[in-house]
Amino acid sequence: ITKNKREFTALIRQEIFHFLRPLAAQRYDDAAALVEPWTADELASAIEPYYAEHTRITLDPEARNHKHTYVTQDDESGVWTVAQILVDPEGLNDWQATFTVDKALARDEGKPTLRLAGFANSDAT
Repeated sequence: ITKNKREFTALIRQEIFHFLRPLAAQRYDDAAALVEPWTADELASAIEPYYAEHTRITLDPEARNHKHTYVTQDDESGVWTVAQILVDPEGLNDWQATFTVDKALARDEGKPTLRLAGFANSDAT
C-alpha cells in the first residue's frame, strides 16, 4: 500500500478524517480509539485551547481539500509526518493536528496507522 505515494497519501487522509469526525463531534472516546495510546481525557485537554478560540472543527468539502494536508517524508526512517490544518468556521485555519505514519507498519497492517503528535496553533509565538 506504500508504493504509490499519491494513493498512500489518500489513505492517510482518509484515516485522518476518520479521526477528525468524532473529534469534531467531541466524542473523545471514539477519537482516542483511532490514535492510541491517547485517552479520551488527554484528547479533550489537548484540543481545549482550539475550542477556546473556535466554535467547531469544519469537515465540509473545503476542509477535506488536499491543500490542507502537508506531508513530509523521511525516506531514511520510513516515517512520514503529516500536518492536517483544522479548518474553522472563521476561515483563520490557524490550528493543525500533526501525525506520524510509519510506512513499514502500514505495509504490515495493510493500512496507515496514525500516531497523533498533538495539536498546535500556527500563530502562537
